[in-house]
Amino acid sequence: MLATPLSFRSLAYRSTDGTEVHDLTLDVGARQLVALVGPGADDALAILATLRRGDAGEALVAGRPLPQHDRPARVAGVAPAHGDLAPARTLGAHLRICARLAGAPATSV
Repeated sequence: MLATPLSFRSLAYRSTDGTEVHDLTLDVGARQLVALVGPGADDALAILATLRRGDAGEALVAGRPLPQHDRPARVAGVAPAHGDLAPARTLGAHLRICARLAGAPATSV
């Protein structure tokens, strides 16, 4: 059985500014798109990308933490916050550019 492409398991985090993630548990299947919004959304994604360390739980890509993959940039795509997007490009266009830069085919988006 294949691992779920993206999983958060009982993820918890409290930032210095008081933003909190409480017991985030979520599975995102293949070819599904999910948007995390609200307080703690950026923190959850930063933990997934290993830019921050969670206080509890885990964030997994294909069943394991992102750094355990041989080529992490080919396994997970990340879109910048809306303020960082070029207004003329769609989210899909940004992800295809990121895929090409990582050496993954644009069709993987």
